[in-house]
Formats: sequence, C-alpha cells, structure tokens
Amino acid sequence: MIRPLEQIMTEHFKRIARADKRNSVSPLAVGIDSLYVSFYLDGIGIDWEQLALEKERLLHDRARTHIEIELGGETFALRRGAGRPFSYALSSRAFTIQLGRRVQPNCHVQFHSELLWSVGLSGAVSRFKAWYSALGAHPTRNEAIARADFAFDFHTPKPDFSYPNFLSQADKDSEWRANRATQTYQFGKDQVVCRVYNKSAEIEEASDKTWMFDIWGVREGVWRVEFQVRGERLKATGISNLAQLSAHAPRLVRQLATKHTTLRTRTKDSNSSRWPFHPVWNGVLDAADRLATGPMVPMFERHGPDDYTKGLQARSVYGALKGLAATLSARRVDSPLTFEDTVKLLPRIMQWHHSDDIWRSDVLEKIRKRGLGL
Repeated sequence: MIRPLEQIMTEHFKRIARADKRNSVSPLAVGIDSLYVSFYLDGIGIDWEQLALEKERLLHDRARTHIEIELGGETFALRRGAGRPFSYALSSRAFTIQLGRRVQPNCHVQFHSELLWSVGLSGAVSRFKAWYSALGAHPTRNEAIARADFAFDFHTPKPDFSYPNFLSQADKDSEWRANRATQTYQFGKDQVVCRVYNKSAEIEEASDKTWMFDIWGVREGVWRVEFQVRGERLKATGISNLAQLSAHAPRLVRQLATKHTTLRTRTKDSNSSRWPFHPVWNGVLDAADRLATGPMVPMFERHGPDDYTKGLQARSVYGALKGLAATLSARRVDSPLTFEDTVKLLPRIMQWHHSDDIWRSDVLEKIRKRGLGL
C-alpha cells in the first residue's frame, strides 16, 4: 500500500526531531507574530460619502496626522494614505485595515503582533469577524492570506553560533552587526525569509514591543527564529485561508526548518550537511505544533504591558531632575539640592509652562494615540 506523501513527510520530520531530542532547547514563546489577509466582503455598512469627506478634510489639514473615527464598535485612526487599490486606511492597536468600495478583495487586514500574541490566531480572527459583522458585512468567498510570520523566541544570553553554523538553500543572505556583534542573520527574500536575530536588542533600539518582556519573563538575551512566508509559498503547502493556516502551519515550519535553512552544531566532520541540528533548531522543530494552539504564556500576568515604558520614562525624568538640580546648585557646590528639595521646587519652576487645560488635552491626546496604535 502506497502511503500519502504528506504522511511520509510528517514521519520524516518527527524522526529528525527525535534524533537529537536530548539537545533540544524549549522556546520561551511560540506564535504567529504578524499576519496579512485579504477579505472579500459584501454589505459593508459604512457611510462611504462621510468617510470620503473625512479623508478630504485630513488631506487639506497638513497639521493633522489622522482623524479618529468609530466603526463597528472599534475606534480607528483614519490615515491619509492607503496602498493601491484601496482608498482608505484605518489603524488601531489591534489592526490596520485597508478598504476599497469598488474593488475585490475590498478589505485587506494586518493583524498586529500585540493582538496575536495576547489572544492567539483564533481570538484575533474572532475579533475581526465581530467587527465586520457589526457593520452588516459577510464574506462572499474564502479569504486569501498574503503573508504570515512564524516566531520562536529563545533565551540565549550567549549565542554559541555564528554564520558558518547556518546551512541554507537561499540564494541571498545577509548579516547585520552592531557594536561589533552580530544581531541578525537573514536567509532568503521574497516568498520565504528566515531570520535569526537578537529580539531583545531590536526592541530596545527600534521597536515599541516592550510588552514582549512580560511574555518572556526576561528582558535580555532573547533571540528569535522567524520564518516570514508569503502567499505563493503558502499556497504550495496547501495554505490559502485561515482554516488551512491553523491546520498546516506546523508542517510548513518543519519543512522550512529542515529544507530551506538549518542551524547546525559544528563537529569534526568535514561535511557540514552531516553536522547535527543545533539545540535551538531542535527546539523549533519540537515546538512547531504550538503554532496551531496559539501562545502558551498568559499575556501581561506579571507586571502589565506599560511597566517597561514607565521605567524608561522615570529614568528620563530622573536624569532631567539631576540636570535641574545642578543648574539650581551652581553657586552652592558644597551643598547641592537634594532630590526631595528639587521635586518640591518643580511646581514653582513649571508654572510658566503649565496650563491645566492644555495639560489635560495633551495627556488625553497621548492616551488616544496609544489606543490607536500611533
């Protein structure tokens, strides 16, 4: 009896994973980090003329970056530009939604990382379906996935691998360094991109995803293995819609992590293809099934998503207070102002800059922008 190819491949990947099970490192977190999906919706109950008017107002008011609107029970920022062929771009902390009135697909959605990590794929999709259902819309055909990013985060304070440890079929690769230390390895482009990079450093330097620290339980030494896969490669694995993504994502990742790019542990064997998989790579293979079940770590249970940001802001304020104390103590170097004395002087010093109304307005605006993902 001839066995189905899918069954043979699944058993092959399981054998590879079992071979070095003792040398497998378990990831801190596994999940879909970003997801781009096109929807074919009918009956979208939007006042298109009013939406066009709001966008026209925005285009003529260069001082404004967005207009806040409410649609389907969600609050969004209406943005100036939208990607072709769409006319309108709406963003929130959960989604970026692009809409077109007379195009198909007429709705393109980016599910943001924070939503996906907090409620998983099924929770994120349920929230979006609730949104378009509240507008009276319904799908006319299956959605189409344009891109999915699969992420595996490992606590690796001192990585014991470098570029020669990677074997890849990709035609193009890159390596980025900062302060003479490699922070990113990238293999491939277009349909499949594999990245292995210092996620902790990326958050510190360029990202606002400080809420990931609460998922990990640590702030430093976390490296991410990420496979970014686009539409045609997804289709080749039988993944066109969201139901297929849930069913086949683990198999796709195992294929890519054994065929497209691998991380090896160097041995004395001159043939690098016989080097065993690195424990981190075995960890990816062992944990791939968790992509179908969603994040396994409760979100924000330790401290709350804004604790890290609050700490950074407090440090900045503290430094500014030291500078102010130095300015005020310039003629009393033997007895400079204490922290407590400097804080007591703040109301009098700030009175020339402070207005209760402006303060309230600006603080509320900052709160609203954060809620819109701006």
